[in-house]
Amino acid sequence: MGEKLATEQSINKLIDALNNVDPMVRKTACRVLGNMGEKLASNQSITKLIHALDDPDSTVRQVACEALGDIARKAPTRELISEFIDALDNVDPMIRKTACQLLGTMGEKLA
Repeated sequence: MGEKLATEQSINKLIDALNNVDPMVRKTACRVLGNMGEKLASNQSITKLIHALDDPDSTVRQVACEALGDIARKAPTRELISEFIDALDNVDPMIRKTACQLLGTMGEKLA
């Protein structure tokens, strides 16, 4: 039980870090949340990563997309598939490319 509480506290700190003024901090938070994958305690983490797809910094957007992909590879959901479909219209070509690749990977797993 103590480990779960520590994980929840860590996730909450990472979620808070997604709002940090420093893009490197936001990028790192995205990466760590993505690495946690299905261990995420709540949909709040996924929602915040989805919002990070609109971050002013292009590298944060890219890492957020990759983090969502890491989560989706382990536990694909309709919500994530829908977000990647929406990301195909993103103004950032790297986000579009990553979303396309992730949808292909997820499609193979779901088939």
